[in-house]
Amino acid sequence: MKSVFRATPGEEPDSELAWAVREGRTAAFRVLYMRHYPAVYAYTSRCVRTSLDAHQIANDAFSELLHRMRTEANSSGHRFAGCLRLQLLDSARAIAVNWCAREVASASPNFRKWINSGASWPMEEDGQLALVWDSLPREMRCVLWHTMPEQEGIPFVSEVTGIPRALVDSAHTAALNRFRQLRADLYLERLQRRDCRNAVEQLLAHYPGFPDSGCLEHAGICAECKAIYKNLIHLDARLMAQMPRQLLGWWPTDGYLSIKAATPIPLTDPPFLDLTLQREGFTPPSHSAPPTRRFLSLKAKTGTVIICFAIALTLGRNESPISDIGRAVASWPDVVFRALP
Repeated sequence: MKSVFRATPGEEPDSELAWAVREGRTAAFRVLYMRHYPAVYAYTSRCVRTSLDAHQIANDAFSELLHRMRTEANSSGHRFAGCLRLQLLDSARAIAVNWCAREVASASPNFRKWINSGASWPMEEDGQLALVWDSLPREMRCVLWHTMPEQEGIPFVSEVTGIPRALVDSAHTAALNRFRQLRADLYLERLQRRDCRNAVEQLLAHYPGFPDSGCLEHAGICAECKAIYKNLIHLDARLMAQMPRQLLGWWPTDGYLSIKAATPIPLTDPPFLDLTLQREGFTPPSHSAPPTRRFLSLKAKTGTVIICFAIALTLGRNESPISDIGRAVASWPDVVFRALP
């Protein structure tokens, strides 16, 4: 018997919904579509001039995602594995480029400018940010993306990730601290002098508290150490400004967040999903039907992991940013990673 889904987003985290689709319960995709459509449409609306084109490109990106879910056992090989939003935006950008190649006049001025420049990724920025990003555990990448570039609130982030609302802030802090640690490791590798390495390590160990006088004295006379420390403590601002372009190449500099907030959640299935469900013989549920619980087996597998994650975050809240909270997440059982989208 096929699972029944309420016609509102917020039922299950993305990972469980993706798992359900891969198991053949395509109706689960309806929630993913409603949950992420406003963002994907906001992105495509900055690529093309008309809302109709933006809607079609957005639907093509969702259709491509559904096809991958139905034909691939998992998405562990995808660069953006673990974050469906990034997968969708990545597809939307590629589809928009091809769309505008066929319909030159349909491209927005800024998107056309980016295409004419070679559709290249920014090279003048800190390219190692993307390298560090790829080194993060996938669930940390998902949390950072939704809390920073997307600027989404705790309830939505909790829905997407499955992290309890009370722990979303801690999860964000842990992920950002882990990112800072990995970026610091790359900086430290290029420092030749041992006293420089010691000074930077000590500065970061005290962050965000006040470092001792020895560290301050060294940083005051060593321009390289001072620059590295400033880059690391302001990493969150650089992530907000540079990471979207580092990951996606094209990122709208204006209007995206406001359009996303103003775009209503779709009330009906898109044609590609409607056709797929009809082929599978799916009967839409009555609006009066009570919601049912789904994926109890997956919840049983992941429940312990979520609890352990919560404990790790709680215990690590007062540790320094160089703590190893992220390693606890990186050692999650394989079954959890297979459940991630």
